[in-house]
Amino acid sequence: MVAQPKALLELYPNDVPANLQLGTLYWRAGETNPDFFRDAQDIAKKILSTNANNVDALILSGNASAGLRDYRSSVDLFEQALMLDPENVHAFVSLGTSQALQKNYAEAEQAFLKAREFDPKNKSVLISLANFYRSTGDHVKAEGTFRAALSIFSQYEAAEATLEKEPAAGSPYPQVDFFLGNIDAKKRLIDQAISHYQKSLTLHSAYLPARVALAEAFLNKGRIADCRQEVRKVLEIQPNFAPARLLKASLDARDGNYPAAERELSALATEEPKNASVYRQMGLYYDSRGRVADAEKSLAKAFELQPDSEQILRELIFFCIRRKQTDRAIQTISSIPDDKKQAFHYELLGRVYSEAGQSKNAENAYKKALEKDPHQAGAGLALFSEEILNGRTDEAVGIGWTGKKQPCKSVGLRRQGSSSREPGKSCGRQGTLWAGFEGGSKLRRSF
Repeated sequence: MVAQPKALLELYPNDVPANLQLGTLYWRAGETNPDFFRDAQDIAKKILSTNANNVDALILSGNASAGLRDYRSSVDLFEQALMLDPENVHAFVSLGTSQALQKNYAEAEQAFLKAREFDPKNKSVLISLANFYRSTGDHVKAEGTFRAALSIFSQYEAAEATLEKEPAAGSPYPQVDFFLGNIDAKKRLIDQAISHYQKSLTLHSAYLPARVALAEAFLNKGRIADCRQEVRKVLEIQPNFAPARLLKASLDARDGNYPAAERELSALATEEPKNASVYRQMGLYYDSRGRVADAEKSLAKAFELQPDSEQILRELIFFCIRRKQTDRAIQTISSIPDDKKQAFHYELLGRVYSEAGQSKNAENAYKKALEKDPHQAGAGLALFSEEILNGRTDEAVGIGWTGKKQPCKSVGLRRQGSSSREPGKSCGRQGTLWAGFEGGSKLRRSF
């Protein structure tokens, strides 16, 4: 990958464009080996030692710093680049990425929007902005931005078709349908998600994230043979691709081949000790096998490695609820700083309080969720249920599924067990409106 620029540098060691080309290649390779980030950093520093105002070298140095998780330095470098070139789209995108990684979401959004302002039809900018919205849970904006990107890609695609060219392998084209598929999957629109993943693979058949997502969608639909086929295709292309190996372990466990599943999971934990998905899957596996202590340890480790994951947090909290560990569940959610909490955090907190029989606290948590996101259907539904079950029908009938006060002619609610309960006492949620709602957002239990 780097042989040609290296050879060029041997002939022209002070050739800045060649140095930048090599540094960029090192930076891209840093995802596989952090040492490459250091190589990229060294090249950027070499250029900056002779020209401190080289914008491209500043951006390269910032990207390398971000790769090494020195986000504060990366932000400083990107801001220096923007002082020299205030309309540099690449610097704004990189700045937004570093700010987002530090959870400075307002500053990150501002940087991404600046990039879009200066180049509204830049495909990479749109994808970066859409990914940002998706990572912060703003799925409405994410979907809108992805669709804006898709409309632009379609124009390029039509132009290439006129020239009788296929979209280039590795182009951003497959990413848009892949991410739209993820949004549909989160909404539990699995058939639509499958359609998007298949469109993505039509554009780039070796785009592994889409193929693994398609396999997961097939698994969710119970299409086991199709799931196996997609997993085989991925492993033929890249035998060590962790997401596919996790799915294979799921399928082995489903078939009762527990030794094979455990070998795969243990191998992945050894090879990728900081991969939260591995520990999440181990937790689900151990839970399905009745190994409670191992399940708890694995899910806690997954949450430790990826505390921003809604899916992992949901699975850990519901595990605690099933084990009657509501105090621990409350403590886990409460440990998240208030300025980092999103609507789903408060929805989960309400659920735990409800299971613990703390009805008033549950209602307050659901209301907090609705303040964060008025369209949080889970919180609206749960708040409605709490008020009905506590006998406050006048309040409940005015609440729609989004939690907003609105006219309502009549409400019918039937639950198993007693028709009323005393405030503050748990009545068991299996018979309430929560039944069947435990999954939250795209909660796939593979085992």
